[in-house]
Amino acid sequence: MTHEEQEFILKLSTSEISQEDFLKKFGASRQEVPLLIERLLRESFKEADEDGIDCALLVGFVFGFGVRHIQILCELSDADGHHSHEDIVSALDELRTPRATDVFFRAIQARHKYLDFDDAHALAVKALYALSNLNTESAREKIRLATHSDVPRIAEQARERLRELKTDS
Repeated sequence: MTHEEQEFILKLSTSEISQEDFLKKFGASRQEVPLLIERLLRESFKEADEDGIDCALLVGFVFGFGVRHIQILCELSDADGHHSHEDIVSALDELRTPRATDVFFRAIQARHKYLDFDDAHALAVKALYALSNLNTESAREKIRLATHSDVPRIAEQARERLRELKTDS
């Protein structure tokens, strides 16, 4: 992805340009947006383009992610070399796909170097919420496993998610 394309995507995300202008720039129709998002994600991932991944995710958040994006989002969630893990978990959470159950659990366990400063363990907490939003037996089991985390914040949040699931039932 070129720097000019990245700048254009940033303008889209801040509403400095319209979705129609964005689509013209990228030569895509509304029907082709899911393909465009997938292409941008895959190309940026292949090129290990961290800024490109961020921008491709922005396009997905503006236009919406769909089923065709689940696989690449799962691959990106498990990959190093970028700093977008929380955004990826958010995108998968929006899709409410049980296919992401194991991805969410791995996100809870992940210890990315760039998140060493994060004593709140935001990625893990976000993944716990995503699992509770799924509310399948498999997702609840992953949350139960997280209650045994050696990180007190994660174990505490897992217990809280389980309590909330029980009161919602």
